[in-house]
Formats: sequence, C-alpha cells, structure tokens
Amino acid sequence: MSLESVNNEGQVSNSQLPNGVVVDNFGGIPSVGLLEDIWQERLYEYVGREDYVANYTLKPGSEAFKKYGADFTATIAYTPKEREIFEQIYLSGSKTYGRVRFNETNYRLSKGQIKSLREEGIDIEDIMMVYALPMPSENLYVKDSVRKPHRLEIPLPSDITYCDTVGMIQHIYEECVKNNRELCPHEWNEYFAVKLLYYPDAMTAEETRMSHEANGHIKEEVVLSMIRTKKEIEGELDNKEEEALGILERRDWGRKLSIFENALSGCGTNIKQMKQKQPQQLAMLFAELMTFYPIRLNTLAHKHAIFLDLEGYLHILLRHVNETSVVYQPIAEKTKLMWNFADFEYAIKGVVGVIADDYDEKRDNQAGRMYWTGDKAIEFGGDYYTLQIAPNGRIDTWYRIKNNILGK
Repeated sequence: MSLESVNNEGQVSNSQLPNGVVVDNFGGIPSVGLLEDIWQERLYEYVGREDYVANYTLKPGSEAFKKYGADFTATIAYTPKEREIFEQIYLSGSKTYGRVRFNETNYRLSKGQIKSLREEGIDIEDIMMVYALPMPSENLYVKDSVRKPHRLEIPLPSDITYCDTVGMIQHIYEECVKNNRELCPHEWNEYFAVKLLYYPDAMTAEETRMSHEANGHIKEEVVLSMIRTKKEIEGELDNKEEEALGILERRDWGRKLSIFENALSGCGTNIKQMKQKQPQQLAMLFAELMTFYPIRLNTLAHKHAIFLDLEGYLHILLRHVNETSVVYQPIAEKTKLMWNFADFEYAIKGVVGVIADDYDEKRDNQAGRMYWTGDKAIEFGGDYYTLQIAPNGRIDTWYRIKNNILGK
C-alpha cells in the first residue's frame, strides 16, 4: 500500500498497512512513520518516490548518530540510475539495504556534515525511525509532462527609476570588488561604464588597466555600455554620441551574427537552409539574437561567478530546446528540455542554484573545467541534468539526461 492510499486524511487504518508502517492524523494532515526494519524499497515507496521531506531518527551509538546527532530532516538524494531501479522494483517485495544519501533541509548541520550527508550518506540500518508529512507532491520523473516554474516574484516599488536601479547595482558591484567576489565579463563592463561616466577620479590603476586597451583607449564593449547607460539615465545624447552608438551597435550585431553562423555550422546547417526548412525556428532564433544579453546564473553573494554568454546560449538552443533545435542528425536525437522556452532562464538558474555553493568551494582549489554528470548529475524539477562550466565560470553546455523510464 503506497502513500496514495494514506493521503485520505486519516481514513486508512494502521491495520491495513504493512508491519512497521504507521499513519497518524494531525489536524487533517496525514503523516506516515516507518519503524523498526527499514529497507531501500520501503523507504522509496513511502518517502523517496514523491520526494517528501522527512525526519530521520538515528539509532543511538550508530556511526550515523555519532556523526550527525540524534536526528536530521531531509529529502532523499537519488542518482538517475537509483531512481530508475527503485521505480521498477519498489513493489516487487525486494528488500535491499546499503547506504542512503540525503539533502538536509533545515540547515541545522554544518556545511561539512551537509556535504557528507549528500555525497556519502549513511547506512540505512542506522535509521531507527522515519517520520514524514506527505504534503502534496508529484513524482515528475515518471511523468512526461511540461515542467512548471514555482516563482516568488517581489515587485519593485513603482517609483524606482532606472537611475535608482543603476545606483543600487553599482553599489553591489563595488562591494563585490572590495571583497574579491568575481564579476561576470558583462558586469565588469557595466561597473566600468558607470564609474568612468560619473566617478572617473575613483578609478584605480588596476581598473584603468582592465577597462582600457594597450593604446590607452577605452575598450569598445565598455564604451558601448557607457553610451547606453548615459542615454537611459539622461534621456538623450549629443550628435557625436548618437553616431558612435549607431556604429558600436552595428558592430555588436555583426559579432552576434558571426557567432550565430558559427553555431549553425557546428550543427550542420546555415541560415539559408534554416530559412527553407525551419523558418519559424529561424525567426525565433533571430529574435533571441537581437535581444540577448549575458545572464548571471548564481548570485552576486557568491565568490565565483557563473554566467551564460551568447555562444553557450545558442549551443543549448540549437540542440536541447524543442522550439528552437535543428532537425538534422545527430542533433535531432539529443535530449530536449521538458520546459517551455519561456521558462528557459528559470530552469537553468534553478539547476545552477543546486550546485552554486559547492562550485564556490571547489573553484578555490580547481582551475580547470568542472562537470556534473552521471552519478553526479544535478536533480532539479523532476529531471537530471549534465552541466559543464569553463574555468572562467562560463556555461559550456547544459542538457537533460535521457530518462530511461520514459524512453526519451
């Protein structure tokens, strides 16, 4: 009997349940407890399958008790292979034991304990009791449905101006620079632009070196950011500035178009072929090309920046997004995201958010590319993802790992 039966607000009696499984009802909310002998398949059926949050009481004197204390609250961390195995056998009567890994949810443990619990886990036989509140949830991994975002949007006050926003962001950038937290390349351009426009005397020697070419001229991408920022804040430019803006924006478009053509070539196609065979996709891609601006994917509170630039964005769109991917083999066979295109940014930020703190710790000691794949794949929103980050924090690739249960 699964928790689908238990969720009837306490209408299931404990006599109907297997030994070691009990149900209570608190204020109309059913809860389930696993007692005594606990094994992997039972834990998956009653707790792990729907990703319920549960409290785990540990056996006194066990290794887990010595390391984590009397109890902790967590969800279970499964690799794609583990989830597929348990989905196939959890009702078979099998009884296996071994180790279980967890994502602690109450942040009562130290960072080291949280990491160890997630990566190494504990022996399932060290668990004395599991107590879960089966709140409404859904095992998306076994469902072929579009994933939906869960957003908490906090609108800015209506009287906040663009100038106010620039000032707030500039203050945050200054704090990042002062505390040695990395900025993304486009954030450096924004930071230098505001400082050169309004606080040129505050530029340090190092900032001047970074923002200027060897010949002493301000770098073109910084100039473009300066002119755009000035136009937004002050409302108008003089004729010379307008002319310079036009020239720089045409160059910027030419750079984007060159990146786009190279990305299409890497997929075995070109603009002419796309126009003939996939005109709608081409129109969407051109629209993205015109409006794309690099995206920071972790927060400015993190020490090491993670970002998505145009090359990385197009790499993903042409291979892994249903609405924009090319139809040529082998690209057509690559796994596609189970998100609507409009939710692309939400999804990739969510995936990066899972590993952002871990990335900060690892990047302090690792200079090369970093990978999350296979057993280290990132679980988010019902799916598992491969992520590759270049040494400078740029996303090289991001895609959903094939779901063998769904066969896609």
